[in-house]
Amino acid sequence: GRPLEYAISVDNADRFNPVVVDVYVADIEEDVNGTYHLRDAGTTAYSASPYVSLSTDRLYIPAGSTRTIAVSVQVPRGISGGLYGAVVLSISGGEPSPGQDTLGGTQFVFVSASFLELVIADTAVRREAYVDSFTLGRSADVPHLISQVGLDAVVFSMVVANHSNTHISARGELIIRTSEGATVDRFPLGGGRGVILPGASVALRSVLSRNYPPGDYTARAIVIYGGHRPLVSEMSFTIAADEFMVSEAVIESSEISRLFIDPPELDLAVRPGAFASAILEISNRGAEPISVDGLVLPLVFDLYGDFLPEIERGAAPDWIEMMPSSFVLDPGRSRRVRISLRPPREAVGGHYADILFRSGDGGLHTETGASLFAFVGSDMQRLAHVEIAHVEQSGASLQLDLRLTNSGTVHLHPAAELVLNQHFPPEELEGGRIIGARSERLASVSIPPGGNPVLPGTERAFSFLVPTDLDPGDYEVLVRIDYGGEEPTITGIRFDIERDGSNESI
Repeated sequence: GRPLEYAISVDNADRFNPVVVDVYVADIEEDVNGTYHLRDAGTTAYSASPYVSLSTDRLYIPAGSTRTIAVSVQVPRGISGGLYGAVVLSISGGEPSPGQDTLGGTQFVFVSASFLELVIADTAVRREAYVDSFTLGRSADVPHLISQVGLDAVVFSMVVANHSNTHISARGELIIRTSEGATVDRFPLGGGRGVILPGASVALRSVLSRNYPPGDYTARAIVIYGGHRPLVSEMSFTIAADEFMVSEAVIESSEISRLFIDPPELDLAVRPGAFASAILEISNRGAEPISVDGLVLPLVFDLYGDFLPEIERGAAPDWIEMMPSSFVLDPGRSRRVRISLRPPREAVGGHYADILFRSGDGGLHTETGASLFAFVGSDMQRLAHVEIAHVEQSGASLQLDLRLTNSGTVHLHPAAELVLNQHFPPEELEGGRIIGARSERLASVSIPPGGNPVLPGTERAFSFLVPTDLDPGDYEVLVRIDYGGEEPTITGIRFDIERDGSNESI
């Protein structure tokens, strides 16, 4: 298709000496800590190097000056997913002087890189990730953490393997609960920039910041990465005399089971009192046989679209059944599971279930599943309303929190669009000519449908950050939500930027 072109500016901060920079293209790989490493061009599976051209391979930069490198990326048709590489700038430390004894010496080469992470638009993007391991250890085993937390901090580490054809952005949370199910703490799970390249495995870590009373606990790690469902793994551990202990099964586990569910969503329509069914195919993508246990839970999301904890969901309707609910899968094999529905005559409207599959023992297990969207009857109504829940000035930005309410009978996949307009009053020019009131669009932001749907009778929060480091004047923010109904739902707010930089919302 059409080439992507951009420029890289290179500054020579030395105001007295010029510098010569070698410029070339390289591949990149990511290690378990989320750090990028340079590799020879064309040696990795998702290399962008064959498609990148540079305006020069050597750059002379005078003292205190700036020079520019023009980069062009031309990707041929038929390439899909993501491509990755780097434009590398290298300053050599110089050749050894004649007659100099170089035995045992070291030559330093100073290297800087501008990384390229490219996703080919309008192509098939597949996001698939698994948990490689979930472990508990000491910070002494993680060298780059020692300077921050010392040698004896307790570290939970979930290694996420990206099997997609593009990079993923992973954000995680670690939830500590007692053996009775009470939540004790929540910690973020993170690693590197949160970006995991295809084919890479990166550890997302969390450091416990306080001591807990002796007892039995579970640690539940949840990682959202852009797939249909988050990655979930759970570990049991014990605290005795200020010491953390885990079972031998957890210590010896080299790989957590890899379950793949197809399709990730089931959408069924059924008449009250009638029967309907659908098939899920469960595949073992790991290297060991696994035992799988399935169960049906209510499908419930919180205000931000994340899965509600299992203990807060209640029980699913007894007319949704799974067969079989327990089985063993050999490596590379699949098993079909039937989900059947026989709703009573009074069960009209949308009904939603979380079809969950777990594998592992009591010490360490992982889970995944599919979402069931079932509509009973024929009175399908899509109706929603959005309102501004909160407006707050923060620095040079206006934070706008919206609340979308689904008052229909079926789930919705909303898409949001925000527009920032400036309004100008009528203006009288020289000679008596008058320009009428007008408005000008300054910016717009779109959020396409994605993530989990908004279920009937529930709400979903959206947040926007609107810049207010604007010229004094009259402004308006409009928000439009398209959700599949007969017409969108729209709201807005008007505010003034005063000459002293403050703003007044109306």
